Amino acid sequence: MARVSRAPLAIALMALLSIPASVSPETPARAVAATVKKPMLLVARLVTQEKLRPNIDEMLQNAPSAKALGAKWNASNPAWEKARSVITGRIDRIADLYGGSDDYNAMLQSEIDRTAPGEQSAAMAKMLSSPAGPSILRSQGMIQFVSTVMADDPSGPKIGDPAWRDQMRALSTLFKDRAGAAFPPDDPARASEVQQYFGSPDAAAFRNLWNGVVGKIGVKLDGAINLVMFDDREAIQRELDAAIATAK
Repeated sequence: MARVSRAPLAIALMALLSIPASVSPETPARAVAATVKKPMLLVARLVTQEKLRPNIDEMLQNAPSAKALGAKWNASNPAWEKARSVITGRIDRIADLYGGSDDYNAMLQSEIDRTAPGEQSAAMAKMLSSPAGPSILRSQGMIQFVSTVMADDPSGPKIGDPAWRDQMRALSTLFKDRAGAAFPPDDPARASEVQQYFGSPDAAAFRNLWNGVVGKIGVKLDGAINLVMFDDREAIQRELDAAIATAK
């Protein structure tokens, strides 16, 4: 009997075992969740992709079907990104599936209740709906992405070193390039309000909410990706070979 891949089953179970979201009237906590849901998922996805970047690049570099290409097989080869998308495309699909699950909705609401109970969630909802809200949201997203990626790199440069500043600028640019429609555009006219908010006590709850949610999404994505990489390895190898075959 042919072996049935567990990858589709694992993904299906992620959705089937999710906690049903109850229907309730709009509250400040639910308003916050509706605003931050997509941005937080995007940041967690970008963090996961950056964390796995060295492993993916090593897998591509050492692919048996690429040996004949020799020195021509590197990140500058047009086929490299096509090969990378074999892996990153799976990460995107897993993130999209989890982002649409009741499990994610329930976890997000739970984290809002934990980090911003009562009046704090009302203040957070008011901030997000204010004229400066979109810029604050985008700034926090970039801070979360850059700080998480840099903190997760044990071999990264030391704080304050020129290389540290270079890495921070590069990651900030990457965020701006890939934030896309998940974040509203920044409004430079609100810069002073953004700075004032991040210097206020209210910013701590918002920061803690981001830390909790993005961290928990990352754990979910890591587990699902590990299953898919193992169970879907034959299909992955075929797709990598096909992508590498287009290299010149």
